[in-house]
Amino acid sequence: MTKLEQTVWDLTKPICEANNLELVEVNLKKEFGETILEVLIDKEDGVSIDDTTLVNEELGKLLDVLDPISNAYLLEVSSVGIERVLKSSEDVKKSINKYVHIEFNDPIMIENNKTSYIEGTLLDVLENTYIVQINLKGRMKKIEVLINNVKLIRLAIKF
Repeated sequence: MTKLEQTVWDLTKPICEANNLELVEVNLKKEFGETILEVLIDKEDGVSIDDTTLVNEELGKLLDVLDPISNAYLLEVSSVGIERVLKSSEDVKKSINKYVHIEFNDPIMIENNKTSYIEGTLLDVLENTYIVQINLKGRMKKIEVLINNVKLIRLAIKF
């Protein structure tokens, strides 16, 4: 996180906490020649437009006064989305009993088949492994996934 992103994080966190929201990420990025200050928030029962509007307005007022960004930018406050990437061990632990998508650095073998990803219900997080229940041809199977082999873990939509 850059110094500027940390400043915005520090300004945004109290706004989120006061409104039962979780601040997930702050990014300063360029897209199509525009500078965008992206603030991603989350809430247990889902983020509403009222939530994003509130954070946008409150943070916007603070940024107008402090003016930490010298050039023109767009402030974009949004939800992390339903398929949120789980970036920290705390995120993963809070996602126990949720449906996840896991991609591997090195493919794993599951019943004589090599796979580079799985989807299933995260049952537990141990010191070095995730316990995931997957549907394998109509049968539910618990597997252990080595955490150091996980390239990406995110929430997923179960179809």
